[in-house]
Amino acid sequence: MVCGQGLPPTEFETEVITCALNKEFSGNINFKNPFKNTINIMIKLDTKDLASRKVFGLLLSKSINPVPS
Repeated sequence: MVCGQGLPPTEFETEVITCALNKEFSGNINFKNPFKNTINIMIKLDTKDLASRKVFGLLLSKSINPVPS
């Protein structure tokens, strides 16, 4: 028999990836799903102005992605 008490999961801190203008760039954010079940995560690119939205983009087919346990 095992018993105990743990801390509830919290949100991950915001991850910021920066790159230089006129340069190709690829970045990774690594994390582990701490749950027994698959979770869905939202990946988004946030820009401050309309011009940036036309220049930058994510190469993902969907914004909500499953992460297995």
